[in-house]
Amino acid sequence: MNISWGIKIAAVYIIFVLIVLGTVIFSTTQEVNLVADDYYQKEIEYQKHIDKIKRTKELPEQIFVKLKDDYLTVTIPEVFKNEKLNGEIVLYRPSDNRKDFRMPLTLNDNLEYNISTTRFDRGLWKIQIEWKAENLDYFHEQILMLN
Repeated sequence: MNISWGIKIAAVYIIFVLIVLGTVIFSTTQEVNLVADDYYQKEIEYQKHIDKIKRTKELPEQIFVKLKDDYLTVTIPEVFKNEKLNGEIVLYRPSDNRKDFRMPLTLNDNLEYNISTTRFDRGLWKIQIEWKAENLDYFHEQILMLN
């Protein structure tokens, strides 16, 4: 049986239209779930977090995290010397959230906070430092490897 080229072209177009219609019908019947219902509010909160990080990076001195012997020392920049700081330090263990630590940011006269690392497991940790001074929020995050 010999089919003319006109019928073959028409068959290709009809098959193409059926595939497109099937795809449209399939995609319109799928339920679309957002990650969060309040995604707009979460985006605004995330932008505030980005602003905290940017503000921290624009400081004349950067926050300093030093690991020596069995102590972790966090040093806040000197620009906060005469200011009352409210904040929190979080030591986050990516492999086991049960080992996370939260502690208030209480500095000595040298703007330092010392943490004994003897109670921490060896391995990868993230330290997150968040503080507020003069109604401005700051945030610093750093990866630590305890040996």
